[in-house]
Amino acid sequence: MEEPICTKLWKISLLLPPLLLGCVERILILRSDPPGAEAYLDGKRIGKTPLFLEFTHYGGREIILKKNGYQLLVKNIQLQPPIYEIFPLDFVFEILLPLSLQDIHTYHFKLEKLPPVQEKKIEKLWQRASQFSPDLK
Repeated sequence: MEEPICTKLWKISLLLPPLLLGCVERILILRSDPPGAEAYLDGKRIGKTPLFLEFTHYGGREIILKKNGYQLLVKNIQLQPPIYEIFPLDFVFEILLPLSLQDIHTYHFKLEKLPPVQEKKIEKLWQRASQFSPDLK
């Protein structure tokens, strides 16, 4: 005995929702002038600028940029969600609508050069510190 068409359609409809889910891609772009600064996000090293990084959660973040010959840069940034990522719209855009969206946050930081005297002091400090810990070289 063959299944009724309603049963077949019901079974097919159970398979469709995962294929129709929406998606929001959250991207954080960090750039520095000059490029090549070591970047830390919330205390974790994430690489050298320029960086393209996917993130999951919105909110406050701490960015630290380090580069030899330049002052250490510490900034607190606020990643604000777009309107379609605020409850209850987030449910609609991420689950019900089969859309692929990008939420891109771009930050550009200018690093300040160290004065020559200060740069020499820091270099001497690193040399002394590397005597005690070879990992610092």
